[in-house]
Amino acid sequence: MDRRSLLAAIGAASVSVAGCAGSTDEDPTPPENDSDINNSRTEESTIEYEWRYDLPNRGMTVAQGTVIGEEVFKSIDDPEVEGGIFALDSETGDHLWTYGSSHPVYSGYSAPVVEDAIYAVKGDDTGSHGTTALNFDGQSRWSASGELAAVADGVAYLRTPHLHAVNTTDGATVWQTDFPAGMVEIVLDESRSERHDTVYVTRAGYGMVNEDGKHSEFSTELFALSRDDGSTQWRYGNGVERELGELTFVSDDVAYLIGGDEHAVVAVSEGEMLWSASSFPEQHSSFTKAQVFGATPDCVFIKD
Repeated sequence: MDRRSLLAAIGAASVSVAGCAGSTDEDPTPPENDSDINNSRTEESTIEYEWRYDLPNRGMTVAQGTVIGEEVFKSIDDPEVEGGIFALDSETGDHLWTYGSSHPVYSGYSAPVVEDAIYAVKGDDTGSHGTTALNFDGQSRWSASGELAAVADGVAYLRTPHLHAVNTTDGATVWQTDFPAGMVEIVLDESRSERHDTVYVTRAGYGMVNEDGKHSEFSTELFALSRDDGSTQWRYGNGVERELGELTFVSDDVAYLIGGDEHAVVAVSEGEMLWSASSFPEQHSSFTKAQVFGATPDCVFIKD
């Protein structure tokens, strides 16, 4: 098992982070027959840790020689935890740095998102959010108001009073939408191995007012926006007539919405519905809690 696999396996099951595996007492000689093979599978082996670091945490990941995560408070008056984003040396387990601090009740960080930088998102009890891009040495690259929704191709997309796209290098504005962001989901086309030219966005909000001035208790619209300038390439739904559902997957320029008023899977492209399916077999009531997780030219894969 390599270091990345070991960290993932141990970190998910424990509040401790374990480093590289050392030697074991297990005999490396392969078994000679089938019975030996079966017996060998039941034998237990012991992992010898090269290092161990006890810290309540979540959102662990490994990148560029560092283990990165978010500190979690054990209690409201925990004096040992700052509630920030931390980094450890993946070879030695040494603590490298901690960025920021939070409060166990009134503020806190989300699990860090690691791409070309470490994106730390902090929220408070008023609903406000801020996003900071950190270099891998823990130094701040830039900060901006809003909650990180997605990052790809050198652009970070932030939920603010408007949808805000910023350059990941310096945080400079690339574009900002005119419509209120509301409850925004951003999904990129999974079939694109290189640059994403289109950003797929759903907008939803309680009491949202659409372009015609009509109110809606809950509404959803799907937009395909240009990655370059945020202009609308096409739109599906008007935000008033019905709830469209959750945008769960995009592939080959087809967006898959699931749930909604029709409790169906709906495939949308170029602003038009291609098809919809309204139910599972009889043992399932609807697609309300399902999720599209993959697609080919001939099939759509749905898990319930």
